Parts: sequence; C-alpha cells; structure tokens
Amino acid sequence: MRKKRKERKESYKTLKTKAWRIFSEFIRRRGSIDGNNSCVTCGVTKKWQELQCGHFIDGRHNAVLFNPLICWPQCLRCNVFLKGNKIKYTLFMQNKFGQNKVEEMLSESHRIVKLGKSDLKDIINRCTDDLNKMVPEAD
Repeated sequence: MRKKRKERKESYKTLKTKAWRIFSEFIRRRGSIDGNNSCVTCGVTKKWQELQCGHFIDGRHNAVLFNPLICWPQCLRCNVFLKGNKIKYTLFMQNKFGQNKVEEMLSESHRIVKLGKSDLKDIINRCTDDLNKMVPEAD
C-alpha cells in the first residue's frame, strides 16, 4: 500500500515569483488594444509581451513592488537603458494623478511593508481575476 504524499506547500519565494509574473502581465495588458499597449514614457506601441512593468518609484521593496498605481507599461529602452526615463515618467504621473497624489505616493514608498504568503496569494488571485475579465486578444 502506498503512502499518501503530503501536499507540498509553496515557498514564500515561489509565491512571490508567481505573484510578480501575474502582476507584471496585468500591468502590461491593462489598457491594451488588440494585444498592443504603449510605453507611458516615450509612447512607442508594442505587443504587451514586448513591454515591461516599469515602476515610477525605484526599488524592489514591498511598499512599491505590487502597487498598480505606480506600475505602468514601459519599453525596454525606457525602463532599462534610460533607467526608467524618470523625468517623463514623473510628468506622466503628475498628469494622470496630480502633484498631491504623486507626493503622497513618494512618501508612502518609504513605509516598511511585510508581505506574508496570504498577501501574495491575494495578489495572485486578484490579478488572475482582473486578467480573466480583460477582453481576449484578437488572433
């Protein structure tokens, strides 16, 4: 008789990687038309798969990592080679949200946020639901 295997729990690292992958896809597909989206800093239009999830506020810490208000699609050139193209990104954010909200976002980015496994699962579920509600891409 075989022993039943215990269901393996996902590690924190695995959950965070999965959450990032799904969150990034949500950001890059949000607002896309026929599978295309635009870089918020230079305006180039590309397939969402060719864009990156760019952060208005630098850092890979939890206060900014999964915040959909500060993450928007960026092309590789702006996000990596121009290090976020911060001047144009700031102008985009000020036009979208106003100066007061941008200042609030900047001050919030200094908070210490500890994400537990349940928080990461919530991010995964929320982004998966949001992705499922999006219009399917045209073939």
